Amino acid sequence: MNTISELIVLRKPSYIIPLPVSQKDEQLKNAMFVRRLGLGEIGEQKSLTPQIFLHDINKMMQNLSSYKIKSGESHFPKNAAKKIAETIYAASKNNN
Repeated sequence: MNTISELIVLRKPSYIIPLPVSQKDEQLKNAMFVRRLGLGEIGEQKSLTPQIFLHDINKMMQNLSSYKIKSGESHFPKNAAKKIAETIYAASKNNN
């Protein structure tokens, strides 16, 4: 499990500063997913100053109760565990 998954599972409000260079913009995509879920905000590393960071954190703290997973929306694929198990099983069959 990675940090983003843990934050989502534990429903922890987060301020995420993705690396500007990551494989296929994975960090930015993960940060945007957390924000769409309603659990966090994003700081852009290249333009982030101590003042902006402090402002953003203070704003989050003032509105901490609003950082909750938005209900009524499906954010995860249905039958994800089954699909993962089937993919692993198929891959193991191909390697034998």
